[in-house]
Amino acid sequence: MDSQVDNNQQLTLIKLQQWNDIVEDKEIKEKLQTEILPSYVTKMRWFGGKGHALKSIQIIDYVILPFTDLGSAYLLLLEISYHDGSPDIYHLPIAFSPIDVSSELQKNYSQSIISLINIDNKEGLLYDALYDRRSQQALATNLANNCTIQQKSGELVFTSTPNLKRYVHEQLNSTSKILITEESNTSIIYDQDFFLKIYRNVDRSINSDVEINQFLNNETSFRHIPKYVGSIQRQFGKETIVLGMIQEYISCISDGWIYILERLDDFSLNILSNTDVTSINKELR
Repeated sequence: MDSQVDNNQQLTLIKLQQWNDIVEDKEIKEKLQTEILPSYVTKMRWFGGKGHALKSIQIIDYVILPFTDLGSAYLLLLEISYHDGSPDIYHLPIAFSPIDVSSELQKNYSQSIISLINIDNKEGLLYDALYDRRSQQALATNLANNCTIQQKSGELVFTSTPNLKRYVHEQLNSTSKILITEESNTSIIYDQDFFLKIYRNVDRSINSDVEINQFLNNETSFRHIPKYVGSIQRQFGKETIVLGMIQEYISCISDGWIYILERLDDFSLNILSNTDVTSINKELR
């Protein structure tokens, strides 16, 4: 089975009796935390701790995301500790795909594959659930319906404006795709209409990205940003962790990060090619 996934990659095999053993069986959980997740997470573009020496990964929380058909994903919260510096919390959704229907994952999204998995003698892949259309549609549907999914501790809360509900109910053949070029988050586009940003590095504090977007859209006349549509939050007691934000999609040939880098390059070239100290001082002001 290894060769079907990647000829150059040897993946660890996990054996389960049932799918929920992945988070509830102590031995399986320990194997995930010590063998599988450290190898996978540290290779991901969205992992920002590459400059630190990894100490441990602990699954500190998980929530169930039911699919519209059979099956479900688990949204894991991982506490990643280092030998130097403070720990981080990362968000990693996981799901199971039988090996005989995993060709798209293997061909187009090999970076999503975490390990091999065998559930009651059914072979398959453990993978990042955000790359699965079932997860993408489940997130959009729950957002549109303002669902609250009760968990063993706390809730998974989806909130959105009415225009998303209209879209989900009217676009019966809607399409979604994941963007694979981002560095720190993972985003999903729905029919060039909506843009769902899933946060990877999360925190038990106010999410400034969501707060600023809500404020500018709801409290000011400023209209030069995409419209805020909703959010996904993990709530337990008085604590809230924002897992995602959805906005209206605005098509663009570039993005803000690339634009800033290009302007910095222009500024540097201007300085290097300009020998007039007076004009350089004006640029710096």
